[in-house]
Amino acid sequence: MKPTIASLLLLSVGFFSGLSPEFTFAQAKLRPQYLKVAGEYYDHLLSQTQSHSSAIPWWGVKSDFLTTTIQAKSSLWPLPTNAPQKQANLAYELSILHGMRVLAELTDRGSYRLASNRYLSFYLQQGFPKGSNRLAWGKANYFDFAKNCPVCDSSESLSIFNRPVPWEMLWDVSPERTKLVILDLESQLQPLWPVQASESKKEIPSADIPKISAVQIGISMQAFAFLYHKSGDLHWLQRARHCGDLLNQSQKKNQSTQGNLQWQHSFDQVTVAYCFMKSWREVAGEQNWGGSAKEMILAFDQSAFEDEEGRWNSVDWNAESHPIPCWESLRSSEVDFTEPSVGELGRIAAYVGGVTRDQRCLNIANRAFQQLERAPIPTRMDLHCGATGLGLALDLYDLQGEKRYLEFASKIAQALHKQDALRFAMSPTQTEQNSAGLQRSHVGDVLLGLIRLDHRTLRMRSVRTTDWTY
Repeated sequence: MKPTIASLLLLSVGFFSGLSPEFTFAQAKLRPQYLKVAGEYYDHLLSQTQSHSSAIPWWGVKSDFLTTTIQAKSSLWPLPTNAPQKQANLAYELSILHGMRVLAELTDRGSYRLASNRYLSFYLQQGFPKGSNRLAWGKANYFDFAKNCPVCDSSESLSIFNRPVPWEMLWDVSPERTKLVILDLESQLQPLWPVQASESKKEIPSADIPKISAVQIGISMQAFAFLYHKSGDLHWLQRARHCGDLLNQSQKKNQSTQGNLQWQHSFDQVTVAYCFMKSWREVAGEQNWGGSAKEMILAFDQSAFEDEEGRWNSVDWNAESHPIPCWESLRSSEVDFTEPSVGELGRIAAYVGGVTRDQRCLNIANRAFQQLERAPIPTRMDLHCGATGLGLALDLYDLQGEKRYLEFASKIAQALHKQDALRFAMSPTQTEQNSAGLQRSHVGDVLLGLIRLDHRTLRMRSVRTTDWTY
């Protein structure tokens, strides 16, 4: 079934349906009621809030979900002391706060929106020391934010922007502070910029390109395109175009090394494809960005191979191959996940294919779904796999309207609910803490998926909210 214009708009623009003011959870006849599950989760967190100082609220330490004391420089969502600290990442925390904002729209709970605004304002204000225009978490060595990050407490932390950022949500809270964040991203990439604007279309000499993550270039491109959309300043369009040129040049030079940019593994192509599409959505005239997104999705598909059972495997640039469907690694009760996941590939392929109407990308998304559909549900659901599988099923339902996608999404949600997966991630036993630390990063994505599932199933009235397709 080919996607309709209406379904394309629903997926790519990010429309969500809302509850009427008189709606109550008791009126929902579905079971389990995932809006209620998400609401109870957020209510519990908010009920445990206490002041860390006179101005900064923090989650309390007496919660059944939160088991560790929050220090001044720890993550808002704390990890056990012996858990992998590199997962305490601002971008993932933003997804949890985004879920709170979506639920505020759906249930007319102003307290959710006020709480999310309070924490977002704290992050934006905490990022800039008084009298400075430099991010406290910023460093001159290109996105190595971790050592000075106000919400990360480990020198081994990942960059706070290691996945696309919901800029619209930050802008809604503080346009001025959000612009300062993007200005700081620009300053950290200073060696990449041409001396004159007229040089932006020229190929950059190899020796002049510093070694930097291609994903970070893609995320910065999206930020610059967003700021151009908001401000109309051509300077930001030039910056976004330059990032796009660097990424395309890197792809064309040498696919085994990916040119001068650091492509840590082949799945980076998929993440960068998403950044190209998000940038294209901000700057509709840049048609070549949509083409670049399609090329990267198709290139990744060609670099992968299927085993005798039809499962995807990833061929990394260093010639090491490993199976990518994290779902397949969960046939036992062991909690594990392997990057990149089939669900993530399917979601981004669906996004690219839905917006560009490229059937080849949609075919990749459907193949990813079919692989997950025939895999057994694990005895303990990995939140990363659960979130991406749930999201992919709902993405394809929006595009194609087939009931089986909604049924599969319900199957995943029921497994997550039955296994109490959110509670496991937030309140692990001593022996489970390492696994739970890896899972906590995806709590926000799971909450968004559960909210979206009830929203689709209940066929609520439409309200426009922030685009969150990945």
